[in-house]
Amino acid sequence: MAAPLTDEGRFPAVQKITKAEYDHFVKTCAQQPKPSQNLIALMSAFKREK
Repeated sequence: MAAPLTDEGRFPAVQKITKAEYDHFVKTCAQQPKPSQNLIALMSAFKREK
């Protein structure tokens, strides 16, 4: 995430987050991504066209 630009330059990109936000971030990164139903349908339609 980029730091906001000001007249004096950029603010440091340091943010304060809560423990719950950090735990959610770690849990999300550890999980394998799951495709949405729309993406599955789109890929199925693409495979049928081939």
